Amino acid sequence: MIALLLACSASEPPPTALADSRLWVWRSPDRRTWTRDPEPLAEGFDSLGLAEVEPGVFRLSGLDHRRRVPGYERYLPLKTWGFEGDLDRWERGSWAVDDAGTVNFVDPQWFEGQLFYTQRDGVGGDPALDQRPNALRSSPPPTTWRSGVGLADPSPVRFEDRFLLFATSWGKGVMLFEGEPLAEVKRFGGVTVPFSVVVEGELWLLAQQTLEGARQPVLARSSDGRSWSSFERVLPADHGLKSCTSPVLAVRGEGGVLLCVEESLRPQGSPAQ
Repeated sequence: MIALLLACSASEPPPTALADSRLWVWRSPDRRTWTRDPEPLAEGFDSLGLAEVEPGVFRLSGLDHRRRVPGYERYLPLKTWGFEGDLDRWERGSWAVDDAGTVNFVDPQWFEGQLFYTQRDGVGGDPALDQRPNALRSSPPPTTWRSGVGLADPSPVRFEDRFLLFATSWGKGVMLFEGEPLAEVKRFGGVTVPFSVVVEGELWLLAQQTLEGARQPVLARSSDGRSWSSFERVLPADHGLKSCTSPVLAVRGEGGVLLCVEESLRPQGSPAQ
């Protein structure tokens, strides 16, 4: 029994270059001009999701590549890891994923008491590049919303009493699904990794776009969820980071808080420093 417990407690191999990424926090009094916190909130934390789970309390979800995973965890119910706080102070936390049919998931995003995520058969790398179909799911209860090759990054939102679901579709950009059953109603080319949020009665869609060789946050707006503005930069071109990917936004008064990930420049397969 002791030998079994020791074997199950062995950690996975050291993290790769994904652990070198940095999670940065930007703050704005007007959602137009932004100032970056002097130190990153975390390292090795990406695939961001953000939701206000109760008034003034926000839950930041994602993938933690710095956390050494004990072997015994593979025998326990799934969890998602992240942070919870008031946008100024954060505490690490974990939350159970109530989905016995899912073994491997990425892209966690809380919404109305449910966790949305990408259920995948492939392991490692970008789920949008998987050759086998992924499923966009939520729980509880376990529900499949859409499935297909290259689907990832679900971002649900409720706008004017309509349920909308944005997602990345490899080679197509960002897709918008609506209706029962969900059907594609719009496609946004040239962008990936959507995050949707309602701001003062307007629907905002953040995404990442490659600009001058690096992935940066961009924003489109809509007053009705059907007609959209063009995407524009969120941050100035000289903001000081190598990249600013997987952007998420929280509204606070007339301002806001933006979080994004500065990616490592080393290949993902190389060991972390």
